[in-house]
Amino acid sequence: MDPMQKAAKEKTFLLVAILSALFVCAPATASSTHDLTGKTRAELFLPDAQNSVGSEAFDTAKHVENYDSPWEVASESSVAPNRGAALRAKYPDLSPAQRAARIDELSNANYMRRLQEELGGQEYVYRYLSEDGLATSLKYNSVRGYTTTQLSASSRAVAEGAQIKAAWGVPRYGVAIPVDKLRGYKLARPLGGDSPVGWEFKTYSYPEAGPGGWTQFLVDGVPLDDVHIFTLRN
Repeated sequence: MDPMQKAAKEKTFLLVAILSALFVCAPATASSTHDLTGKTRAELFLPDAQNSVGSEAFDTAKHVENYDSPWEVASESSVAPNRGAALRAKYPDLSPAQRAARIDELSNANYMRRLQEELGGQEYVYRYLSEDGLATSLKYNSVRGYTTTQLSASSRAVAEGAQIKAAWGVPRYGVAIPVDKLRGYKLARPLGGDSPVGWEFKTYSYPEAGPGGWTQFLVDGVPLDDVHIFTLRN
């Protein structure tokens, strides 16, 4: 092996080791991508120029179809293009837009499975409302929208876990919805639905509102006669 080949091999090995340490050997830094800020997540899961798949799609793809982890495709070039190359190799007959749609579909299926597993162990799920939110629910005699599997009687804990900004209204009431009364539900897109890709199975979009980490999904309207409303404390 000539000196140049040896140097290149050592450089590649070093890159793989660094990436492995960052993504595997540092659970205290980030146990999952949901524990990271939106900015950090974007830096870790940058899509290549030909594939505009979001960070959530990359995160899920690693699990649902044995997607190669970053260090397994690392080389002397940047990591993001290698991820794009892995996707192109996995779906050679698809256009970039079709690959993005495929990954988004797989991501949805994976998170929906996880949500259904959570619901399988729950008697109730919970919707939290501000004064205005309760007034709207009373007006239409139903409750709908962002819901979680987490129960809390603390307004502050709810705001931080669900990442509810004060400008959106302080949570004052909880609504316990029996799981068997749900009439339909779906996953939520990041950034309050503004992101065209990814699924926010656990809250992370608004770290300025709190640490997040609560499950969230969107429920169709459930009649108030089927739910239980309780007051939150501070």
